[in-house]
Amino acid sequence: MKRVVITGIGIIAPNGNRKEEYWNNLFSGKSFIKEDPLMVNMGINSTVNCTINDFNIDDFLPKGSLRQEAKGQADFIQYGVAAGVEALKDSAISRNSICGDDVGLIFSSAIGGTPTIEKIYRDLSNQGKNDLVYQAVGEHFYNAGMINYPAILLANEYNFTNICTSISTGCTAGLDAIGMSYEAIKSGDVKVMLAGASEAPLTEITYATLDIINALSVAKGEPHTRSRPFDKTRAGFVISEGSACLVLEELGHALARNATIYGEVLSYASNNNAYHMTNLSGDATPMVNVIKQALTEGELTTSDIDYINAHGSSTKQNDLYETNAFKSAFAKEAYQIPISSTKSMIGHSLSSASMMGVISTIGSFIYEKVHPTAHLEIADESCDLNYVPQNVLKKKVKTGMVTASGFGGIHSVGVFRKYQEKR
Repeated sequence: MKRVVITGIGIIAPNGNRKEEYWNNLFSGKSFIKEDPLMVNMGINSTVNCTINDFNIDDFLPKGSLRQEAKGQADFIQYGVAAGVEALKDSAISRNSICGDDVGLIFSSAIGGTPTIEKIYRDLSNQGKNDLVYQAVGEHFYNAGMINYPAILLANEYNFTNICTSISTGCTAGLDAIGMSYEAIKSGDVKVMLAGASEAPLTEITYATLDIINALSVAKGEPHTRSRPFDKTRAGFVISEGSACLVLEELGHALARNATIYGEVLSYASNNNAYHMTNLSGDATPMVNVIKQALTEGELTTSDIDYINAHGSSTKQNDLYETNAFKSAFAKEAYQIPISSTKSMIGHSLSSASMMGVISTIGSFIYEKVHPTAHLEIADESCDLNYVPQNVLKKKVKTGMVTASGFGGIHSVGVFRKYQEKR
């Protein structure tokens, strides 16, 4: 089996539209969550979200057909294309530097261009007051509903002719795109994969549907503090947006072209608890099983894990479930491993959240730091692990685990390691 390494990073996030800015703000512990006037005016329970700042696709794409095609498309398409271009640029891969048959793409999104579709519906129905009328709305409507559209645009621009597909497994989808790309390279089917996740869910239908099931944060206090993973006063997650892309590459191929190597993918595992669309069972066995599966596949023991980037959504249910899973899977070592949640500062961007967690973990390899779980001020006696409250932890991280859970009962885990010549 082939070894798989990460050679390119692209990210469009509320705390940074380049990887260095993302890492700097992450380690500072700064929250980018704000109150949204639209949510306030809607009269729903939650009033905060986390948005991309200062994004202009012209800053990421050179003049040409790709920029022309991407401009005006749904936000998730623009974010995904921009992050993909950044990752490829970071990896020094261009249209002419590589054989297109050697490169594939797997992208992901939970809800794609829902805001664009909602807007068109409102426009054609007089804000929902009238019956829909037939009217030409342009090609953007179709593209907004096609989750694979960012991957198609990038494949066409770079002449990547291997696999080009997308998945929609909800909040685990970013990690799943990495895992499936890893498996394709490991088995020798492809040499390079661009794995991506892109989300722009900030619209009224999203707010309303998540609010009605009590998923969104209703925590008290200043808006920027309302994502509080593992805190006793946590009260739901903060909806967010953004995109992340990684270039995964067969090790020999990367070494032959003298690529920068950010880390190695050691293993990936995923399962389904087959329990409920949104609820979790009291027994954390399904997540325990997927953690153990990832350790076994990577030929790792629990003592090999130096850091865990947790799903850490800030809901009462998830954080307790995840804590119990860590305790069961890692036994006494669960209390020694630093664990933190990126969502404490930039909220939950659905599919792209887990891939952002992977990029956070790569930052720990490079900077020898673990970012904090912000706003963890009141300890929950049931969530009593080392969740790195509030302040950055200086630590050499060699091997990190990233966990993700999603609606539909899916649990996914990836294990990553700082690159070393010999396994």
